[in-house]
Amino acid sequence: MIVIPHYNLISALKPLVPLVHKMGFLLALSPYLTLIFLFLLMFFIFKKRVLPGLLAFAGLILSLFLFLTYSAFFIFPNDLKIWNPGDIRVGKGGGQEIKVVFMADLHFGSYRDGKWVKRLTEAAAREKPDLLLLGGDYVYGDPPGLDKQLGYLGNIPAPMGKFAVLGNHDYGIPGVDVSKKIEKIMSGEGIKVLHNQWVTVGDGFVLIGVDDLWRRRADLNMAFKDVPENLPRLVLAHNPDILLPDPQNKYRADLWLFGHTHGGQLRPPWGNAPYLPTRLKLDRGLFELPRGKAIVTQGTAQFYARFFTNPEIVTFKIIVPENKR
Repeated sequence: MIVIPHYNLISALKPLVPLVHKMGFLLALSPYLTLIFLFLLMFFIFKKRVLPGLLAFAGLILSLFLFLTYSAFFIFPNDLKIWNPGDIRVGKGGGQEIKVVFMADLHFGSYRDGKWVKRLTEAAAREKPDLLLLGGDYVYGDPPGLDKQLGYLGNIPAPMGKFAVLGNHDYGIPGVDVSKKIEKIMSGEGIKVLHNQWVTVGDGFVLIGVDDLWRRRADLNMAFKDVPENLPRLVLAHNPDILLPDPQNKYRADLWLFGHTHGGQLRPPWGNAPYLPTRLKLDRGLFELPRGKAIVTQGTAQFYARFFTNPEIVTFKIIVPENKR
C-alpha cells in the first residue's frame, strides 16, 4: 500500500483561533458592514465622487474579507447537516431495509464547543439507525475526557450492531498513538473495532473493516479472506486511497464507505477542492466506481475552520436480499 505525506491543515489553522475569537463581535457585524459599504459605494458612484468612492470600495473589500472569515470560523463549522444519498440496493433481489448511520472524522480535541459531541450524537440517535458505522479519526492528539466523549457514541441505539475502523490520527499520524485506548473505550460501549476482518450483519450482508492505510495496516487480502461469495459486501475504511491500483486491489464490493478527506475542508463555492489528503480525488458524495459504489463523508468534526464544507452525519437505507430460511 502507498503512504502519502500528511499536510496537517488543522494545525495550520489552530494559531488563528484565539485572534478570530477576540474579533468575534466585529466579525458578526461583517454582513451588515458589507451592505453599508455597498450602499455607500453605489451612492458615491452615482454622485461621481472619486475619493469617497475609493474609500467605500476599500471598506467593502475589508468587510467582505471579515464576512468570509466569520463564515469559515463560525457559520460552516456549526452547520451540522444530515445527508441522505438515497436508498442503496446491495445484492440481487432484496426487500429487507436496514437503516445505517455513518460518521467519520469526529476528531475529539479539535472542538471549541464541548457540547458539540453531545449535539451530533443526539442527532444521530434521532435517525433511529439499525446499524452504526464509524469511519476512523476519532481524536486530534490525546484530548482530555476522551472516555466521556467516546461514551456518547454508546448512547446511539443500533440493534443490528455498532462497528468501527481506526484512522491515521488514532494511530498518531500525526500526533499521539491512542489507538489502544480508543479500542478499549469503544469495546466498553459495545462498539466493535474491525482490523482487516469481516462480520456478518444479520443474515443479509457482510461488513468488511479495513485498517488504516497511512499506518501501513490496511490489508485487503486479509480483510476479504474467506468472505462468503453469496452475500453482499459493504466495506468500512478510513482512507479512499485503498482503491488505488495495487496488487491487492482486486476486490469488489456493493458499497465502500470512507472518510478522511473532510470534503476538502476549505474549498471554493464551485469546482473541486484545491487540496485533498488523498491521491484519488474522491472528495465527498456518492460515487459510481469500477469496484462498486462509494460514499465519502465530509466528517462530523467542527475543526477550527470550514469553508463550503459542513460537518455531516450520513444516513441511508440499504436494501438487502430477504432471508429465505
